[in-house]
Amino acid sequence: MLWLFLACLQILVCNDCVAEDHPQPLHQCEKISDVEEKSAEELKELVKESRDKIKYCEEATSKLENCLSELQSQRDNARSLIKETFQSYKAILEQIQVEN
Repeated sequence: MLWLFLACLQILVCNDCVAEDHPQPLHQCEKISDVEEKSAEELKELVKESRDKIKYCEEATSKLENCLSELQSQRDNARSLIKETFQSYKAILEQIQVEN
């Protein structure tokens, strides 16, 4: 049995179906062996693009994790400074209250 590839529908059909359901003027058919190499190359290119995108995403994730770590460190430092300042002002206010 000869299999054909309907380019417009992106499906495989047998010779009988082409004759009955897919007349030539409406549907362009190609032998599957003619389409195989082109499809394989397209798949290889898609795999390469996908790997490149994965690499890009992994690099972006690493950068974002580094930035998050830096922000957390800055937040912790700011929190410590705020607590120190609060304790200093509290001590000053308590001292003023005791003096009066």
